[in-house]
Amino acid sequence: MNSVRPLKDKHFNRSTVDLLVVSDIHGRLISTGQKGDENYQVGLDRFAGYLAQTREANPYVFVINNGDAIQGNPIVDLHSFQTQNSRDKEHPLNIVQNYLNVDCFVPGNHEFNFGIDYLKQVHTGSNATWLSANIYYQNSDELVFEPYKIFRFGDFNIGVIGVVTDFVVKWESKKNISGLEFRNVVEACKKYIPVVRSKCDFLIVSYHGGLKFNPENKEIWSIGETSENQGIDIWDCSDDIDLLITGHQHRKLLFKPRQANKAVLLQPSCFSRHWAHIRLTKSSPDNVGKKPEIDLTPGIINAEEFDPDGNVKQLLFHHHAKIEKILTTPVGRVDKSFLIQDPMQDVWLRKHPLIQWINRLMCRCANVEISAIPLLNPKLKGLSGDVTIKDILSFFFFQDTVCTIEVTGKALKQALEKAAGFFLLEPGINGEHTISINPNWRKARVLSYNYDMWEGIEYEFDIRKPIGNRLTFVNRKGMPIDNGENLTIAVTSYRSGGAFYDMFSPELIINEFPDRITDLMIRDLRENKHLSITPEQNFNIIY
Repeated sequence: MNSVRPLKDKHFNRSTVDLLVVSDIHGRLISTGQKGDENYQVGLDRFAGYLAQTREANPYVFVINNGDAIQGNPIVDLHSFQTQNSRDKEHPLNIVQNYLNVDCFVPGNHEFNFGIDYLKQVHTGSNATWLSANIYYQNSDELVFEPYKIFRFGDFNIGVIGVVTDFVVKWESKKNISGLEFRNVVEACKKYIPVVRSKCDFLIVSYHGGLKFNPENKEIWSIGETSENQGIDIWDCSDDIDLLITGHQHRKLLFKPRQANKAVLLQPSCFSRHWAHIRLTKSSPDNVGKKPEIDLTPGIINAEEFDPDGNVKQLLFHHHAKIEKILTTPVGRVDKSFLIQDPMQDVWLRKHPLIQWINRLMCRCANVEISAIPLLNPKLKGLSGDVTIKDILSFFFFQDTVCTIEVTGKALKQALEKAAGFFLLEPGINGEHTISINPNWRKARVLSYNYDMWEGIEYEFDIRKPIGNRLTFVNRKGMPIDNGENLTIAVTSYRSGGAFYDMFSPELIINEFPDRITDLMIRDLRENKHLSITPEQNFNIIY
């Protein structure tokens, strides 16, 4: 995939443009950990070093960031515009992107984690052009951002249309997107493609969303019939697109179809681990009046091969120091039982103290008896001994709050049945079976953040049975739950809108509480100083 690199000699030919694309960096701005003693092979500072090489050889360099940039790392998660210290009023992402002279930014779904007012402040401080053709103010035809722009580089007029997955409303807290409407991305593209095509000689659609399947081998990448990942639908909706940028799924893909009328399709991975480099070269026409042809040479670049630009770390020095002080703040102590050695045996097959703790915090916050929470990442090692704010934020790294929704007993059973599909039985030694994760739940990454574990009910899965028929019972206080029974349950703000669980929806939300789940954890540990929890084994997995 590395078929393109910075030009070796200075190249001031107006007929060549180098297009560089990053996506889903999630706050990975520098290649060191918060304490400065960890060296990571990912970071936008490595992209900065590569970008400098590219610009040294060619002045016509176009940079696009395809979204999900201001969430996912403490240096961005903990930024506040409320401080009186003026240096903190410039967002860390803007500091870096303005230094890099990023040309175009397409907001992703995680850009809305902090609310639209916060996002507008980030937008105000950015020198990049922000594009999104499907985000409107509610009950109007007024767009929040520009839908497209024609960028002039050398002899090229490059048109870019930005769109974000319209599934944002299923994940995001209602208060964070109040007054906004996310319209269908395919319809937005159909509306603007003819307009932009008439004004440019190279058309890019930059979509913060993914693909239902891999166009190379037809492997399914997106489970269920939802509008979350409509990249293929955009790809098929028009032959006028030259390049379709996707993201959101954190995958690495570069697909150049054989059909002359189909767009090149790419997804440049995540966390600044990789980025895309597309070289556009315009040929001189042989005949007067003939439209020149554009040759496209694409590549995916590995960050590990390039040294970071030290200026990026220096630019973020004050932010880094402030965040480090916050992260190292002690909160309390927990028993060693809060560690996770094996997520399958310790967490998914039996109630773990950490899951029990968060379940109960959610119930207490919402004043309900039933709650659900997942393990966000199977690589998490839990907590142990002295706990800092960094430990809490590392364990629960999303900005989720607690929501209460009202569901029927039937909907609860449907949700449990869906969760039971997380598991797979595989043949073992001597005719015995071993339990593992369903391949549909572990494509590019394990979707453990969608396997909820429940509090306030008793239930059992029999994994020996087919998916869809594994829930053997669900009780509340020892009594079977009736299909028509109404239940008020506490879930994360991500889950409340129906993310992955289509039996839930925003219309079912009763209340949303302002504190993030991490706030609840930090406050409770500070109050108790030392936690020791014996979990209630309220679910059983037969295999």
